[in-house]
Amino acid sequence: MTLELIEGESLWNDEDPLTEVTWTDQDGEVVRSVDLINYGYLFSHELPEQDWAIPYLVPSGGQVVIYSKAGHGKSLLMLEACAALATGRELFGEPGRDPVHVLYFDQEMTEEDLRDRLEAFGYGPEDAPQLQQFLHYVQLQNLDPLDTEQGGQMFMDIVNEFDPAVTVIDTMLRFIEGEENSADTYKAVDRYVSRRMKAEHRSLVRLDHAGKDASKGMRGSSAKEGYVDVSWRLVRDNGRQWEPVKVTLTCDKSRVSTIRLDQKLIFHVENDPLRHVYVADREIITPEIEDIIRLLEDAGVDADESVRRACAAIHKRQDPVRIAQKERKRRLQQPN
Repeated sequence: MTLELIEGESLWNDEDPLTEVTWTDQDGEVVRSVDLINYGYLFSHELPEQDWAIPYLVPSGGQVVIYSKAGHGKSLLMLEACAALATGRELFGEPGRDPVHVLYFDQEMTEEDLRDRLEAFGYGPEDAPQLQQFLHYVQLQNLDPLDTEQGGQMFMDIVNEFDPAVTVIDTMLRFIEGEENSADTYKAVDRYVSRRMKAEHRSLVRLDHAGKDASKGMRGSSAKEGYVDVSWRLVRDNGRQWEPVKVTLTCDKSRVSTIRLDQKLIFHVENDPLRHVYVADREIITPEIEDIIRLLEDAGVDADESVRRACAAIHKRQDPVRIAQKERKRRLQQPN
């Protein structure tokens, strides 16, 4: 094969995001190509604001792992989120939106478990048509392992068929054939699934088990976190008899500016209907944030302005400005 760099004018201007390297055969036919970043384009357009595939938990296009000890409720939390997204219901206190397609791969729950949980969330026969249309549930099926080329292709074929806003794997151990403690197992999953999902900007949630000491991370190889953008450690606290059940998620790893390392999300579990109510995260309004709030107000920056434009107006880093803008909107909504 012959390597050729295509340098056509349209490939190098600011309107086109890519340049291209191609391999051709003896007849000049392209047999393979690799795209390169066009830096003129990269620096000439404004990147979109971070959106949420699942409020607070999963950034759009991000790969997230949620892990816990068995029975602490990670599947319950994720099923509630997926059903709400598929039916457009309110979720974690955020208003409902238009229904979106969701894909859930489940190798643990039975059909009876699924029905019991959906009914506990308040769903019934009248919701069946919408759930059928948007919540695509693959339960206890004989799928090829995700650490094999054939399994990865089968998985991606299903994803591309339904084009979901979120895909959930529950739980990872049930979808591999290699050793859980082997780095090679998860390097294969990354090659056949994670890398392809990230390249297509698809949101992926993997549910997993904690190790014997949950504070030290997931069970198995550290290579599990290879393509993960955010890792949440979930702990359930049943409390005393008069206290609500509390679920706390702590961020162990974050590559996105909207989620901080060690950030905590707290949910109370209510019944009738069963639901997770978002209580708080540990977003402390420090004196630095108060100073930034004053700078933004003095500069006349609207509380709904994008974080990037707010940063440009006062020449500050994004992370504290993001918190300051969020706090300003909260104060406008709750002036007391």
